[in-house]
Amino acid sequence: QVLLAAIYRRERKPLEAIPLLKGVSDRFPRNFLFRLEMVQMYSDAGNKNAALDVLDKLDARKKAKDPSLSGLPPEKLSFYRGNMLFWYRDYDSAITSLTRATANTGVLDLHTATLSWVRLGQCYDMKGNRAMAQRAYREALKTGPQTDLAKEARDYLSSAYKRPANV
Repeated sequence: QVLLAAIYRRERKPLEAIPLLKGVSDRFPRNFLFRLEMVQMYSDAGNKNAALDVLDKLDARKKAKDPSLSGLPPEKLSFYRGNMLFWYRDYDSAITSLTRATANTGVLDLHTATLSWVRLGQCYDMKGNRAMAQRAYREALKTGPQTDLAKEARDYLSSAYKRPANV
């Protein structure tokens, strides 16, 4: 089921992946990765509320000190929320979440830490706050200087992020 869900994701068929991920999540409730993948699939399917519901439930379990979530830093949940809200053009809420994610990037993997800063910069650019955007892009460069995201951040330092209308 996990492999089939991954194939459905690659084929951009989130509605087919969601029931598989639900089933696997129910069978393996201590593995939070399936639920994080569900957030992405709900978001890709255009169901923002369902994605937020999954995140809210993970947040509640984390705050209740569920031992199965001990390996999930709160910053990772903030990243997932902020990244999803960015794609829904809810920049103010995305900034709030991404600010929480970037408060302690040391607990995140390199890609997530760097992307958190890039997304934060993009949100600020979309809000017209160029100074804060450039600050975030500089932090992305410091966090992951050799990554592909660093190249993006360098480009956005000199030219503000502009989101295409159809994306």
